[in-house]
Amino acid sequence: MKPLSIEQERRLVQRLKQGDERAFTMLVRTYQTPVYNLAFRMLSGSREDALDVSQDIFVTVSRAIDGFREQSRLSTWIYRITVNHCRNRIKYLARRKQSSHQAWDNTIERDQPTASEAFLASIPRPDALYEGQEAERFLHTALNRLDPEQREVVVLRDVQGLSYEDIARITGHRLGTVKSRLHRGRVALSTAYRSWKSGTVPKETAS
Repeated sequence: MKPLSIEQERRLVQRLKQGDERAFTMLVRTYQTPVYNLAFRMLSGSREDALDVSQDIFVTVSRAIDGFREQSRLSTWIYRITVNHCRNRIKYLARRKQSSHQAWDNTIERDQPTASEAFLASIPRPDALYEGQEAERFLHTALNRLDPEQREVVVLRDVQGLSYEDIARITGHRLGTVKSRLHRGRVALSTAYRSWKSGTVPKETAS
């Protein structure tokens, strides 16, 4: 769905605080895709974890909406909740010693910009469809191998397209920290991509 304007968000918040069930349905329809995609990428491509976290996120939003003081946009607040839930799930998975490199599901929502489309906009894409798919898979794998704190800001900036200021509000980090982590994450992705493209890294490792 098309993103809501500031005024539309305000009206939606008012209806949610009044307990309007249709407003909650609209909330889910509007934000379920960006919330799922953000969770999917932050959680290393685990469709199951992303679905579980997404459900928990909307439950949290519903329960906490009365305390939302509208000092930021509704979408920013929801992203903050999403990031916090994902951080908790990452910690949980780390304690369980589960792998952080699970296979990406082929059913990722395609109405959101992919990592390669956003990050590599200035790099000529391969003409062949097969080569493009190979690059896409490699970049997903490289994104998963980033430090979680770097992956977090890379996804928020280069995939979700959020501003530095919004990312700072969502993550709770200073603007300088956000920019520093984003820079390091981008450098790591760029280095990995060039190595793969030049054949330094075997392409079969990208699958």
